[in-house]
Order: sequence, then structure tokens, then C-alpha cells
Amino acid sequence: MKKRTARIDKNGYMSGKLFLGIRLPLNERWQRRWVIRILRNRGAHVEGNPTARADSLVRSREFFIEQLC
Repeated sequence: MKKRTARIDKNGYMSGKLFLGIRLPLNERWQRRWVIRILRNRGAHVEGNPTARADSLVRSREFFIEQLC
């Protein structure tokens, strides 16, 4: 299985590494939509951890409440 990774650097810029080591910007919505249409496999494909997912949802909600309120 090939890995396709997205990165966000310290300045908040997002990019994704596709084929042949080419890294494309993913900052704008149109860029993400274009890349997603190119890729057939997307999303999580290896296992899942329901406990970790539930915990991350709780923590992210708490984080946003703390930061935005």
C-alpha cells in the first residue's frame, strides 16, 4: 500500500505528497478538491480505534471551547 501524506508546517501551510515525490499545496479548498479527485484511495484504511476516536472528539471540543470562548 502506498502512503499519501499531508503535512502542515509551522506557518500553517498544508501540502500533500503524491506520486513521484511531488508535493502539492493544499491550502485552498479548490486545491484539496482537485487532489482528492486525482486520488482513488482516500480516508482511513487501516484499522480504527473507537476509544481513541471518542477521546479525540472530547479533547478537540474542549480545546475549541477553551480557545474560542
